[in-house]
Amino acid sequence: MVIRARLIFDAVERMLGRREVEGVSGGFTRLRVVLVLGLRGVLVLWQIWCCLGRSLPRRDNRGTNGLTLKTDPDHTLTDSSLMQYDKSTRGRSTVCPKILLVTCTMLLGLASVSAGQSTDSQATDSQATDSQDLAPQTEAKPITLVQPGTKVVNASDAELWNRLVLVASPKINSGDLDVLSDSVRDAATACSLTIMATVAPELDAAGRAQRFQLRHVGVGYSAAGSAGSVVVSSATASELGVSLGFISRQVLRTNESQLAEVKVIAATSQLVVFDAPSVMYRRGTNRKYLTRHLVYVDSQSGQGATMSWLLVPPSNDELSMSIINQPIRVTPWGTKETRRVHVDGEAFNFLGIPGELAFGLEDLPPGEDVRWTKRAARVAGRKAFSKSEAQELFDALHQALASEQAKRQG
Repeated sequence: MVIRARLIFDAVERMLGRREVEGVSGGFTRLRVVLVLGLRGVLVLWQIWCCLGRSLPRRDNRGTNGLTLKTDPDHTLTDSSLMQYDKSTRGRSTVCPKILLVTCTMLLGLASVSAGQSTDSQATDSQATDSQDLAPQTEAKPITLVQPGTKVVNASDAELWNRLVLVASPKINSGDLDVLSDSVRDAATACSLTIMATVAPELDAAGRAQRFQLRHVGVGYSAAGSAGSVVVSSATASELGVSLGFISRQVLRTNESQLAEVKVIAATSQLVVFDAPSVMYRRGTNRKYLTRHLVYVDSQSGQGATMSWLLVPPSNDELSMSIINQPIRVTPWGTKETRRVHVDGEAFNFLGIPGELAFGLEDLPPGEDVRWTKRAARVAGRKAFSKSEAQELFDALHQALASEQAKRQG
């Protein structure tokens, strides 16, 4: 509709311009100016209406402060009845000031500016850019891949990958088991998802570790070979002493390509936050989700854990993603789990080839469940984090963990 209105406006303006060229009097020129300004004002008001309709929160499914609430009970925050915020913040939108800025420039006949672009040529450098700690990581980065040949063990600090974070070995556990042939079942469970980390100590003058930093977090797939469990790829498995059949190699190649979808959205010297698309078995069916992981190291001991939770896959019109009604799961480093898988026979085609929803994980990695707090829920679903916001996320989750542990001990 906005495009159609603009076309009408341009057509009328061209018509009035031709009338002036044809020798119409000055009175008509003044009339032309009034009509042009009037049409411009109508167009601007229509654009404001359309923008508000797309940008303002919907009363039926939106919360506040970056917290999105869904009417589907599977897509609500844990203890959602407690996640009510100050009513004075409801209905606000940061889009409105930008719309007013664009409106003013259009009515004055100036070139419109994009939202967030500075129009003051005298602005200082400190005003034009935020500090590095406050600027969000606007572009998610692919997670680092652990090199094939890496041994899946805790190693000395001198090694690149020296901490084993998680090894998840799949096991076909429930669902339509009869649709799987033995070869497909073996191929689906041949390799284990492996997460590893690089932890570096800061040494004092005497060579003693004072504190530890988290330098890298990487993922890959591992399998048992002649030299023990080792990270492999579809191209190097045979060279590393790992025997994989044809179907197993094809499954591994597919899994490797899916690792490109795992994105790091925040990183500091203490933590790394990354998102992984996942299929989970919930409410009787396999569904697509986004699993968010916060991997952190304790700066004093050099040990760590992973906090994971489920999010609704993002959409373009949301500043924050919905958190699934399930507690945060805290998994200590070094965990080796049997990852139970549910099979949906309806997701296989007539040739017996599985679709993207054929296999669903039954649960998050094992560990301690932590209930959501309002503080943690406000930040846990954000799409991007600055370093200070990532630290706020960690502090909020750590506070929730400490509170949960205190309740259990009490």
